[in-house]
Amino acid sequence: MIETTADVVSGDSGGPLFDAEGEVVGIDTAASTGSEIDGYAIPIARALGIVEQIRSGAETSAVRIGPAAFLGVELSSGASDYAYGFGYGRNASAASGATVGNVISGTAAAGGIMNVNRASSSEMVLLLGLPKDMADRIVSNRPYKVKGELVAKNVVPKETFDMIKDRISVSP
Repeated sequence: MIETTADVVSGDSGGPLFDAEGEVVGIDTAASTGSEIDGYAIPIARALGIVEQIRSGAETSAVRIGPAAFLGVELSSGASDYAYGFGYGRNASAASGATVGNVISGTAAAGGIMNVNRASSSEMVLLLGLPKDMADRIVSNRPYKVKGELVAKNVVPKETFDMIKDRISVSP
C-alpha cells in the first residue's frame, strides 16, 4: 500500500492517486480517521496486474472472476416529470442525472434475489454468472417447488448451487 498525506475522503475509493507530475501512481482505497488523516492507495502496477489477470480469466484465491457488475435499472427516455418533485423546479430540463424507468427483477437494485421459475436464461447468465447451457437446463426443468430441486434434479452441480442459493428464489 502507498501511504499518502493526500486528502482521501469517503467516496474517493477507486479514484486515482496522482504524483507531483500528474501521473497516476495508485488507486485510492482507504483513509484513516482522526486529527491527521492519512490516505492509502494500491500501487498502480499492482492494480494493472490484477486488471490483466481478470482479463485473462485466471482465477486465484485472491482474485475471483465473476459476472460483470450490473446494478439492474433501466433508464427512462427524455426529461422526467418527477424532476420537479426532487427540487429541480418546474423546468425538468434543468435537472441533471438520469431517471430510473424500471428496476429489473433479480438484480442488486431489486434486492438481488432472482426467481428461477420466472427469470430468462440470459438473465441467469448475466446476473448469476451461470454458463448458458446450465441456465438453459434450469429453464427447461421448471417449475421448482424448493431451491434444492436444482441439485436433486441434477440441473446444477452442488458447488454452483452453493454459490447462487442465497441469490435465488422459487416463489410463485
